Amino acid sequence: MAIDRTREGRRVIFYASSDPCTKLKKGDMGTIKYEIDNDICWSVCIDWDNGSSLSMLPLEGDSFKEIRK
Repeated sequence: MAIDRTREGRRVIFYASSDPCTKLKKGDMGTIKYEIDNDICWSVCIDWDNGSSLSMLPLEGDSFKEIRK
Protein backbone atom coordinates (compact mmCIF):
# COMPACT_ATOMS: atom_id res chain seq x y z
CA MET A 1 0.00 0.00 0.00
CA ALA A 2 1.40 3.36 -1.04
CA ILE A 3 0.25 6.54 0.67
CA ASP A 4 0.69 9.57 -1.54
CA ARG A 5 0.45 13.05 -0.01
CA THR A 6 1.31 14.94 -3.20
CA ARG A 7 -2.16 16.50 -3.46
CA GLU A 8 -2.62 17.05 0.29
CA GLY A 9 -4.41 20.32 1.04
CA ARG A 10 -5.96 20.72 -2.40
CA ARG A 11 -9.64 21.62 -2.50
CA VAL A 12 -12.23 19.48 -4.26
CA ILE A 13 -15.91 19.64 -5.12
CA PHE A 14 -18.17 16.59 -4.72
CA TYR A 15 -20.34 15.34 -7.57
CA ALA A 16 -21.46 11.78 -6.76
CA SER A 17 -20.68 8.64 -4.75
CA SER A 18 -21.55 4.97 -5.04
CA ASP A 19 -22.09 4.96 -1.23
CA PRO A 20 -25.88 4.96 -0.69
CA CYS A 21 -25.50 6.14 2.92
CA THR A 22 -23.46 9.29 2.29
CA LYS A 23 -24.93 12.63 3.32
CA LEU A 24 -22.72 14.49 0.88
CA LYS A 25 -24.56 16.51 -1.73
CA LYS A 26 -23.47 17.62 -5.18
CA GLY A 27 -21.43 20.79 -4.74
CA ASP A 28 -20.10 20.02 -1.24
CA MET A 29 -16.48 21.04 -0.76
CA GLY A 30 -13.58 19.23 0.87
CA THR A 31 -9.81 19.03 1.30
CA ILE A 32 -7.65 16.11 0.19
CA LYS A 33 -5.69 14.44 3.00
CA TYR A 34 -3.91 11.72 1.02
CA GLU A 35 -4.35 9.03 -1.63
CA ILE A 36 -3.94 5.28 -1.32
CA ASP A 37 -3.06 3.35 -4.45
CA ASN A 38 -2.56 -0.39 -4.35
CA ASP A 39 -3.40 -3.52 -6.33
CA ILE A 40 -6.94 -3.62 -4.94
CA CYS A 41 -8.17 -0.05 -5.19
CA TRP A 42 -7.38 3.64 -5.52
CA SER A 43 -8.93 5.84 -2.84
CA VAL A 44 -8.69 9.55 -2.19
CA CYS A 45 -9.13 10.39 1.50
CA ILE A 46 -10.94 13.70 1.90
CA ASP A 47 -12.01 15.82 4.86
CA TRP A 48 -15.34 17.28 3.78
CA ASP A 49 -16.40 20.69 5.05
CA ASN A 50 -19.66 19.18 6.41
CA GLY A 51 -17.66 16.98 8.82
CA SER A 52 -17.71 13.80 6.73
CA SER A 53 -14.48 11.93 6.08
CA LEU A 54 -15.79 9.80 3.20
CA SER A 55 -13.01 8.56 0.94
CA MET A 56 -13.69 8.69 -2.77
CA LEU A 57 -13.19 5.62 -4.96
CA PRO A 58 -12.89 6.97 -8.51
CA LEU A 59 -12.66 3.50 -10.07
CA GLU A 60 -15.93 2.53 -8.36
CA GLY A 61 -17.88 5.45 -9.82
CA ASP A 62 -17.28 8.15 -7.20
CA SER A 63 -16.97 11.58 -8.77
CA PHE A 64 -15.26 14.78 -7.61
CA LYS A 65 -13.15 17.50 -9.16
CA GLU A 66 -10.07 19.27 -7.93
CA ILE A 67 -10.48 23.04 -7.80
CA ARG A 68 -7.46 24.77 -9.20
CA LYS A 69 -6.78 28.40 -8.36
